[in-house]
This record gives sequence, C-alpha cells and structure tokens, in this order.
Amino acid sequence: MENKFERLPDTHPERCQGVSKVAGQCNFRKVKGTEFCPMHGGANTAAHQERKAVHDYQLGVWKGRHDQFAGSERVKSLLGEVGIMKLMLEKFANMCKCDNDLIIHFSKIIELNREITKTVVACQNLQEKNKDLIDRNTMDVICDSLLNIVSDYIKDQDDLMALSERIYESIVTAVRGEVPSGTST
Repeated sequence: MENKFERLPDTHPERCQGVSKVAGQCNFRKVKGTEFCPMHGGANTAAHQERKAVHDYQLGVWKGRHDQFAGSERVKSLLGEVGIMKLMLEKFANMCKCDNDLIIHFSKIIELNREITKTVVACQNLQEKNKDLIDRNTMDVICDSLLNIVSDYIKDQDDLMALSERIYESIVTAVRGEVPSGTST
C-alpha cells in the first residue's frame, strides 16, 4: 500500500503529520519510513532516503576498496591508479542505461579516458626510467642472502651483528643519496 492514499481514523498512529489551516492534520496514511503521505511530500522523502541509502552504501563500498588499495604495496604505484581509474570508468559506463545516457555523459567518458591514457603514459615513462632500480623487498632478499653467505665465514655473533648494522647503514645512506662513510667518490 506504499504511496497510496488511504484514509485513517483520527487516532491512528500511521496518520500523516501534514497539517493544513482548513482541515487540520491530514487523514491519509504516511509513506513507510517517513512522517508524511504522498500529497505532503512523503513519496519524495522516501525517494530521497532511498537515494541517500544507496549513496551511503556506495560510499561504504568505495571506502572498503580504498582501504584495500591503501594497504597494498602493488597498488601504491601508478599501475594501481590506472586500475582505480578503469574501475571508475566501468562504474560510470554501467550507470548509463540507454544510448541517451551515453550521449549526455559522452564528454565525461572521453575526459576520463584521456586521464587514463595520460596516467598510463606517465607510468610507462616511470617504469622506463626506473627499470634498473631495485625495490625494497628485493633489496631485503639480497641483504639476507649476503649475510647468510658471510655467516658461513664469520662465526662470532657480535662481529656478524656489527657487519650487518654497517651494511644496513651503508644501504640507507646510499638510498638517501649520500656517500657512505669509508668509501671514496
């Protein structure tokens, strides 16, 4: 019976809260989830509440996905940004229900495609510039391997610990662009 005009007795708890100067409180049933009948804006309020609920749901989904992306090392690169932008384009395209929607939103779709293309080109340029760089995880594996090799020859734990600290400090200094102590330029 939602959005139908149904007269109710004056004492009924589901009565519309709309009031007119001539007739007093409205005698029609209020729309579920609102305080008013369709004539007094209950249908609009219900539609607004439904849109808000959908918006809040989508915001929650986006936040969940954002939190997943933020915690992933792989997504912190421009490749991750490209993936996010492609998801946005797909979501936007899925919102278009007919050809008219596509025509109306054509400029926005083209703009988003251009931004994706720019980001892909920037990502390719960065990858080309950084192709000889080693990421942190790879560097950790190399350091662990080196220390395991050295530990086969150095049995004193204090010497091994001192050596590992010196190697670590040297790597950190080099990453910062400084010249490690004890080396020449």
